[in-house]
Amino acid sequence: MSDVGPLEIMSIGGWLKKLIDSQAAPPEGDWEATQAKIEQLCKGISTRELPGPIKSKLTLPFGKPAHIRIAQDPLEFEELLAPERDACCPVCGTTTEGGMRVPASLEIKLVEGNSYLQSIWVHEACLKGCTETNEQRAVPS
Repeated sequence: MSDVGPLEIMSIGGWLKKLIDSQAAPPEGDWEATQAKIEQLCKGISTRELPGPIKSKLTLPFGKPAHIRIAQDPLEFEELLAPERDACCPVCGTTTEGGMRVPASLEIKLVEGNSYLQSIWVHEACLKGCTETNEQRAVPS
């Protein structure tokens, strides 16, 4: 097992808002245009069922998870959102550094009804090994 610390839970939209708030105010309308592009990019991407419990050190300070799924992130997220991603694969528990990895999000639905997204890296083979669902992936907001 690698020395990867616990994942922090923050929606990509929350992270983006934090990033924007920490910089100069964007020109009027930029947030709406970015959000519309993010929504368009997420269309047609399905969630996948993890084959078992998460194999990374996931900390959920916001409540008890009811369900956790995984979904690939569009490559454009790196340019639009530049999210920090944990390098520990949640499927197999090993590092993704230096391997064939893809950007993804864990979709964490809590018993209380809230949902959160966590940006992660996942091995390409591990993601393909997760069963695809008919559910549309969540859109960061």
